[in-house]
Amino acid sequence: MATLKDIAEYTGYSQATISRVLHSDPKIRVTDVTRHEIIYAAKELHYQTKAQPRRYRKRGSLQITIAEALTPYRRRDNPYYLQMKIYIKQICNGYGVKLSHAYADGQQSQLLPATAADGVIALGMFSDKQIERLTRMSRNLVFVDASPDETRFDSVVLNAELGIQQALDYLGARKHRAIGYIGPNGEIDGSAYPVLDLRKQCFIRYMQERGEFHEQYMFETLPNSEEECEALLAQIRAGKVLPTALVAADEAAAISAVRTIQIAGLSVPHDISVLGFSDMDNPPPIVPPLTSIRTHAEVMSAAAIHMLLERIEAANETAGFLPLQIVIAPTLNEQQSVAGPMR
Repeated sequence: MATLKDIAEYTGYSQATISRVLHSDPKIRVTDVTRHEIIYAAKELHYQTKAQPRRYRKRGSLQITIAEALTPYRRRDNPYYLQMKIYIKQICNGYGVKLSHAYADGQQSQLLPATAADGVIALGMFSDKQIERLTRMSRNLVFVDASPDETRFDSVVLNAELGIQQALDYLGARKHRAIGYIGPNGEIDGSAYPVLDLRKQCFIRYMQERGEFHEQYMFETLPNSEEECEALLAQIRAGKVLPTALVAADEAAAISAVRTIQIAGLSVPHDISVLGFSDMDNPPPIVPPLTSIRTHAEVMSAAAIHMLLERIEAANETAGFLPLQIVIAPTLNEQQSVAGPMR
């Protein structure tokens, strides 16, 4: 049986790095290439960790389904869940786990196809009927980016409230008081992508507690649209009082804000600062580079798949279990789109 030393000699990476990757340490920061090389080498050398469940060793017969609450239209332009699926697929490929997919139909009343599996990773918010259908697919079920029933299901969620606090505290430390928000209307397919509406509600509550909430500084965009925001553009051109900074719900909203401000002949960050939530490891180029709250989709994905694999093993040993929830903390990525207010 191979050892960490054998893998280190095979790959050229340190034993410490190899151990942390193979044990899915969420704090280690390595590239996808490095992670894949280590997982591939461990597979080739038949390395097994002590914590590795027995089912991992028979992983070639393991079938996991990724279930998506998003409709086909929303799946096309949603980088958040797309990136999660890529990470999950990479990890499963490294373990030799087979993957299948189930997705919502146009009315989100069904999941197609819905075949039995050893476990299910559910991305997004599902209806009660869909959840019951998921439980018929497998009793081993982990929700990602949603926690519909903490008494029944495992889940991995982002601490959205912490992210909003980090954003507003950062702007507040730079003397911003007139702070606005830009993002999609939560009523537009909000049930399938609840994290954006949650960020909006946290922003409103936090600003109200500070006594600095202004309804006129709330701007709506289309879901995942990077086009200019008509409401913000109209307010600028009408000469109305503007916020000195904007918090964007996601990367697309942040890009929309920057483009709108620049189209109107203003500057980011000198006229209006923009701070967003980044769901992408390699965001599209934009000037200035965006200061953002990192959501760590790769960490959420790794946590979900390993929680599910552990749950599959536990289900083979006991009839009951205590549902668990993993909460991922976002972090601030400071770039050049935020400065102190000039007015």
